[in-house]
Amino acid sequence: DKALLQIDISPFDGSPESFDNFWEQYETLIHSQACPNVQKFITLKKLCIGRAADCIRQFPVTNECYEDAVRMIKEQFGDSITKKRALYSKMAAIPQSNMTTEQLQKTFFDMKGIYLRLSKYEHLDNMMFKHEIKRRFPWEIVNQIHQEERQTGIEHNVEELFRSIFKKITIKCDNERER
Repeated sequence: DKALLQIDISPFDGSPESFDNFWEQYETLIHSQACPNVQKFITLKKLCIGRAADCIRQFPVTNECYEDAVRMIKEQFGDSITKKRALYSKMAAIPQSNMTTEQLQKTFFDMKGIYLRLSKYEHLDNMMFKHEIKRRFPWEIVNQIHQEERQTGIEHNVEELFRSIFKKITIKCDNERER
């Protein structure tokens, strides 16, 4: 099956946040196929670079060692604690947005994407996480959200907070287009 070697899957560098994407493609297109494990192992070795390659370097490319290499990759990069840690680090690196619509949108989509991925592992509707979201946006937007909450007497949950931020960004975009 030379077709296995020609499948187009992006290499995996050992980044925990990209593991799920890599593994789902690899598992569907290669791991679950009915062919010798040694053939699958050759493909896995070609797709692993950097830390991922280091992780399975010690295994000889044999039918018997393929399952051990797969288990090692999954344990090292697929566990939820490692993925959560990587996502929190990624979130911490997001700078506070300025008031340009481009930057506001980028910050919004980065934060929402991280939230959706983290929410697979833990409940995030808490004061600390909402604070982390708010501090990525300019005071002008955060102040509008605080005014909304004071007027209603109800604090937004995380989903409502994201909706409110997105609505404010959309209004800003619309206003800029009308000018």
